[in-house]
Amino acid sequence: MLDIKTKVTGAAIYRNGAEIIREGNVHLPAGTERIRIAGLSAGSVADTMRMYLPEGVTCADIRVFYDEENPLSDEISGKIEELKRNIEVRELQASLWKDNGDFRSRSTLQISEISEYIRSLPEKLQELQMQNRKDSQEIKKLEKELNEAVRTGNLPVIQAEITSPAEQDCRIRIVCQDQNAMWEPVYEVHADTQSDTEIRIRARIMQWTGEEWQNAAVTLRTGNPSAAAVMPELKPVYLNLRPKAAPVYMRQAMTMGMSMAANAMMDTAAGATAKMARVETEEAVSEQQETMTEYTLPQPRNIVSSTDGTMADLQKFSLKAEYLTAAVPALSSAAYRTAVLKTEDLPAVISGEASVYLNGIYTGKTYLNPDLNRETFEIPLGREESIHLARKKTNTRKASAFLKNQKTTDHAYEITVTNSQDKAAEVRIMDQIPVSQDKTITVEAQNISGAALDEQTGILTWNLKLGPRETKTLNLAYKVSLPKDEELQETYHSRRTVCPSCGYELEDGYRPKFCPNCGAVL
Repeated sequence: MLDIKTKVTGAAIYRNGAEIIREGNVHLPAGTERIRIAGLSAGSVADTMRMYLPEGVTCADIRVFYDEENPLSDEISGKIEELKRNIEVRELQASLWKDNGDFRSRSTLQISEISEYIRSLPEKLQELQMQNRKDSQEIKKLEKELNEAVRTGNLPVIQAEITSPAEQDCRIRIVCQDQNAMWEPVYEVHADTQSDTEIRIRARIMQWTGEEWQNAAVTLRTGNPSAAAVMPELKPVYLNLRPKAAPVYMRQAMTMGMSMAANAMMDTAAGATAKMARVETEEAVSEQQETMTEYTLPQPRNIVSSTDGTMADLQKFSLKAEYLTAAVPALSSAAYRTAVLKTEDLPAVISGEASVYLNGIYTGKTYLNPDLNRETFEIPLGREESIHLARKKTNTRKASAFLKNQKTTDHAYEITVTNSQDKAAEVRIMDQIPVSQDKTITVEAQNISGAALDEQTGILTWNLKLGPRETKTLNLAYKVSLPKDEELQETYHSRRTVCPSCGYELEDGYRPKFCPNCGAVL
């Protein structure tokens, strides 16, 4: 039987799982010979194994099994035990040499004998220690070999009968699916106010097959073979009357529970995130297949098993962008720089966390998940430190109109916006007035300083042009009227929670007690 050693020469990695290519060489005699191929990874799926041979060489009786015997590990274990016995013998010899140095009970010894013993004792002890040290180092080396022999001995083995028409050197290729590999997209946004915005798609590649992939050709596939590609089936939709709403305190408890669960999920995901070392590479070659996109990396890669992984650059897109400075003074005293992109210009599939750079400077992270139903997509680029805002309440006055059986409350705010830089700036300021959802409640805008008002949402928008070192003041006043025997219930609806301290936007429906970015109370 011919034993063939193979190594990983290539891998087509899916989002979960991979197609591993192994290759090895063997010298075949003319006729039929049985071969044995060891070293497949533990995650190999035997049913997907395929073997490729040169033209004219045939194969029969292919078997995949686990070898119950491991002669190599037995041989290495024997060597380790022998070295340990030698060390024990030398330790005993050293102990005897030290004990014989007590001359008090041995009066017959001559002075010359004692002198010779004293002279040779350090030399003998040093010799024994050096031999033990050398054997200890050899044991450590053999233990590593033993671990590898045990690991490979527990891996699947392929046996087959190969028939060659003539004696020849033969290259054998094994292709097999393996579940112990994956890749995930990592995004970068590079914004430059003097040019286009660039979105880079990178990949974090990981594998834990137990062996290092050296100089392997790597292809990344956006598909996932473990997911059943079955068209969904429509189910009947039945309509019934909605049950009475739960009391407010129950809904709050339910919301708190959901928030705590979402917070725990985020903490778990954050703990599993690997710290990566940046690797600069050439862009991959992208090819659209029938059901997925395939990225072929331009250079072979070394991917070590069970590490934080390695990074590869896939593609980058240069997109036209409008840069906007905007602020929501009711939530934060800071202004924020934003790149506004056309949704139709974005890459077809883009979703995930992205690092943001503005003019080459890292400003933080954001989450890219564009709504394809909207015309534009905004990417936050960080704080605009040269714009300062302040919002203060100037009046809250309550009054009752007994004839109309109404009570009213007047609200008034003053917003100041300051441009502290030596050049002009344009800033979009957003605020709001409440929106009535009950015909007995009326909201009347009294002073909005020329803002554009969205009647459905109550959102106010000012587009200000500020000269160098200029400050402008905006006034906001509105009146709320309702029956005097009723009480208002304010319901806040926001697609995203915005941290009032750092402006960090959280996922829809996710509102923890503290901001995960800066730790501020929400």
